[in-house]
Amino acid sequence: IKDGQKMRLAGKGAPSPSGGPPGDLILTLKIAPHPQFKLEGKDLHTEAQILVSTLALGGEAEVLTLTGEQRKLKLKAGTQCGSKLRIRGAGMGTAKGPAGDLYVTIRGRLPDPLTEEHQQLFEKLKELGG
Repeated sequence: IKDGQKMRLAGKGAPSPSGGPPGDLILTLKIAPHPQFKLEGKDLHTEAQILVSTLALGGEAEVLTLTGEQRKLKLKAGTQCGSKLRIRGAGMGTAKGPAGDLYVTIRGRLPDPLTEEHQQLFEKLKELGG
């Protein structure tokens, strides 16, 4: 089903004014936006908040899929904010053909709460030009 697609329900419309059978009911489908995922064709797009230490040093992060499954992303050291990673087959399924992909845009996040030790380490990093 696509946004704006029309669906006809034969015989479910208003009765004929001349006493004939009821007409057809035509529905125009409107898909409500999802709070976390954006649909483009069969592909889904989302964002993941990753600790800046994981972005800098590399590691793994978990991403939630539309089905509620947690999928692991492997991040290379030096991954930049705004990078997009793809999880094949985790997009929208269709009656015809394979599911699309899930594209994850990486967003950095700081530790919360930011401790005094964190602040000192960031100050050191700043001094080193990072």
